[in-house]
Amino acid sequence: MAFLTPDNIRTEHGLVIKEKIIPWGAVWPKDSGKFKKGDLYKADRLLSGGTGKVAYVTIHNTADIQEAAGTNDAEQYVRATWPNCNMNDSRVHYFIDETDCWQNLREDEVGWHAGDGRGPGNESSLAIEIIMDGSGSAADKSAEDRGALLAAILLDKHGLGIDRLTTHKRWSGKDCPTYILPHWSQFKAKVETYLKQIQSGTAAQKPQEAPESAAKYYRIRKTWKDKASQKGAYLSLANALANCPAGYTVFDWNGKAVSGTEKSSVKWDPAGSFNKAQAGTYKVSSSDGTLNLRSGAGTDKTLIETMPNGTLVRCYGYYTGDWLCVVSAAGNTGYCHSGYLVRK
Repeated sequence: MAFLTPDNIRTEHGLVIKEKIIPWGAVWPKDSGKFKKGDLYKADRLLSGGTGKVAYVTIHNTADIQEAAGTNDAEQYVRATWPNCNMNDSRVHYFIDETDCWQNLREDEVGWHAGDGRGPGNESSLAIEIIMDGSGSAADKSAEDRGALLAAILLDKHGLGIDRLTTHKRWSGKDCPTYILPHWSQFKAKVETYLKQIQSGTAAQKPQEAPESAAKYYRIRKTWKDKASQKGAYLSLANALANCPAGYTVFDWNGKAVSGTEKSSVKWDPAGSFNKAQAGTYKVSSSDGTLNLRSGAGTDKTLIETMPNGTLVRCYGYYTGDWLCVVSAAGNTGYCHSGYLVRK
C-alpha cells in the first residue's frame, strides 16, 4: 500500500499542513456510479461566481476510521479522494485529525460537501472535515481543537469574522458536525479565541495534542520538547523514517530518539576483534526496510537508533562475531549485523 507524499508542507500559526491538491482538469480514471471514465473529477470552478472569494468556513465531522499501519485518518481520507477516487462526488478542502492536517482543494475553488447543490454552501464556503469518533477521548479533543485553529486561520486569511463560521447543518439540514453540534457554542468560542490571538499578532497557542502515551506513534520533530516543530506522527517506524527530513529526528512514544540528528547518549560495548579488511562504508539493506543499531553484538542489546534502507554507515575495522561496530550518519556508534549491510 502506497501512502501519500505531500506535494508541499507548510506551517501556519503552529499548524503543519500537508498539501495534496487535486489538479485542475483532473478526470475520472474509471467508471464510478453516475460518473464515466474521462468525466471531470471536480467542479473546476472558482468560488462565489468565479471571483474565488471565500464567504464562509463550513465545519463537518467525518468518522474516525480504522487506520492502516503506518498512517492516519486524514491521510487515508485524502488518499481515498485522490488519487484513489473512492469517495464518489465528495470534494473537501481540508481533512484534519489529532495528528495530521491535509489540504485537498485550493482555497479559491468550489468543493462538493454541503449538500445544497449549487447553493452557497458548496459555491462559496471552505470545508473542514474534523475526524472524530464522538467518544470524548484525548484524540477526539485534540482533533477538535486542531480543527478550531484551522478554522481561525482560514477566517483570518480570508478577512472573515466569527459570524462566517458555520455548520454543514445550516446548508442541508444534515445533523453535522455530529459530534460538535451539541456544544457548538463552545467550539465557536474556541475558534474566536484563536482568531483574536491571530489578529492581535499574538501567536496562536499550540493546539491541544493527545497525550504522547495515547498511542504508540513515532513523531518527527527537531527535538522531543519542540512540539511545534512536529512534521507528522506515524504508527509505522519505517514510514516515519521515510518522511523524516534533514535536521529532524524520529522519536518513539517515550521521547527516545530512534533516528535523525539527535545523538544518543547510550554507551556501546568494546569490540572483540579488529580486521583492517572490514573497514569501509556500508549501506543498510534489510528485508523489512530498517536496521537497528545496538549497543553491542546481539538483539538483546540496547537499541540506539533505527536506520532505513539506504543509510550509509562507516566501519573502522572493529567487530564482534557477525556484528560490525559502525558509526551512523547521525554520529552514533554501535553494532549492526553484517548480514544486513552491503559494502559500498
